[in-house]
Amino acid sequence: MLRTSVGLTIRMMLYVCSWTELLLLVFVKIKDGDTTKAGQIGLRPGIAVKLNDHFSFIAKYGFLGYRKNVNTSGDSFGLMLTSEDLSIGFHYNF
Repeated sequence: MLRTSVGLTIRMMLYVCSWTELLLLVFVKIKDGDTTKAGQIGLRPGIAVKLNDHFSFIAKYGFLGYRKNVNTSGDSFGLMLTSEDLSIGFHYNF
């Protein structure tokens, strides 16, 4: 089955020091395929720790916004702090 996802993310840095950044991500995402969520719009707080000039470790947790559900009853709006809303990864700057 083909799974697609289209999204737009705006990354705002709320605080920057020599080795870390506090982030606020504003995003819109539209999903299709094997998922229960058709789309979402909201805010995700996060932190980026600079490992060197090019690599950063990034962690985002939580979601504040609106999600349109497909297979479940009702849509959801509000603050969600579940493991589904935890994201950990790396970022490379060219």
